[in-house]
Amino acid sequence: MPSSLDIELCFLNDFDSVESALKTGLGISKTRIKKQLSKDFLNLSVDKGKSYRFPIDLINHGIINPNYQGPEIEILFEDENLIALNKPHNIHCHPLTYSEKNNCLSYLRENSFFKKSEFCHDRNLDSGLLYRLDLGTSGVLFLVKNKKDYEAIRQNFSTLAKAKKYLAIVEGKLEQEGEFKHFFKAHGEKGKKIIVSDTPFEGASLGPGKIKIKVLSHNKDLSLVSIELGAGIRHQIRAQLSHMGHPILGDTFYGGKKGDRLFLHAYKYQINLEDKVYEIMARNTPLFGQFFNLDGIF
Repeated sequence: MPSSLDIELCFLNDFDSVESALKTGLGISKTRIKKQLSKDFLNLSVDKGKSYRFPIDLINHGIINPNYQGPEIEILFEDENLIALNKPHNIHCHPLTYSEKNNCLSYLRENSFFKKSEFCHDRNLDSGLLYRLDLGTSGVLFLVKNKKDYEAIRQNFSTLAKAKKYLAIVEGKLEQEGEFKHFFKAHGEKGKKIIVSDTPFEGASLGPGKIKIKVLSHNKDLSLVSIELGAGIRHQIRAQLSHMGHPILGDTFYGGKKGDRLFLHAYKYQINLEDKVYEIMARNTPLFGQFFNLDGIF
């Protein structure tokens, strides 16, 4: 039975096989074709003028869906060079397939952002993104509009990103402040989890990484902290805080208790681009107010 995520195509020429039609007629790679279609279907001959159904994710690979599904996204800043968003928690930065609609880039495409971007016609599912925030993390997210600036910033991100500050609610009464340096390695299926050590260890191929912690407030068995991130490793803040015995509230992946969300928010990023300084703050921090009064924090 055809799926609602299928698309019907009619070819203008005959082909020896479906595989040939997709590779020659549409330029789709052999690897991608074989991942989504059966061998028997690929061997079928294609007749001119006859309709065939294909998964829309195969045909529209690399295209961002223009039908966003999710909460409204706050635009923090926009000029001719870039745009800054306040990414909601539990919304992806970018999709992995065309059919995914709960992501920031679909929101921007639905609202015609890509008409103002050099990435408009790219088949790239992370077009213009300078970095990524985890699904559960909210906060400042930068996208660049032109390819020259994008490449310049990406290649020199560690020097051009002058501030990367996060707000987190962690378990326990955290009293340690200052700079903390750890060593990391990816672990488990596809390296999804990060293992942390105080000292170099075998297989520690990531890092070392540093964070600076400032304790802002306590509420019973919770602590509100500001964190300044160094160069940045995937899951770094989450893994380091867990290793220190203070996992982020809601971060069950790293040993935290269940919560209404992962309580990690990128509240300030500063990017220097030629003669311009972009210092952007995301003051809207959903659900943090359940536990702490944030007046005067920003």
